Amino acid sequence: VINNAINYSPDGGNIKIGINETDDSIILSIKDHGLGIPKKDLENVFTRFYRVDKSRARKQGGTGLGLAISKEVVEALHGKIRVESTVNVGTTFFISLPKVDTSSSRFDFS
Repeated sequence: VINNAINYSPDGGNIKIGINETDDSIILSIKDHGLGIPKKDLENVFTRFYRVDKSRARKQGGTGLGLAISKEVVEALHGKIRVESTVNVGTTFFISLPKVDTSSSRFDFS
């Protein structure tokens, strides 16, 4: 997700990464000020091999697998991923992951 933000932002563009916490989850946000994703394409961005614009694919590289894999990893961790975007303004991805109770863990997280 961060790699996409870098690839689809203009040179010298800013990417903002935030972390928020709720009682039961951690929410990561990745916001760029890049090309944006047209509304009609938002529902498909997590589909394997889906490319918003084939001309972007040649220019930016990639296979159209990154966001599909990201979604699978997030869901394997019992989390959720969603996207908000406006063309020519930018895109924000939100990844929500449940907190893990480390008090009963066999690992030391301190």
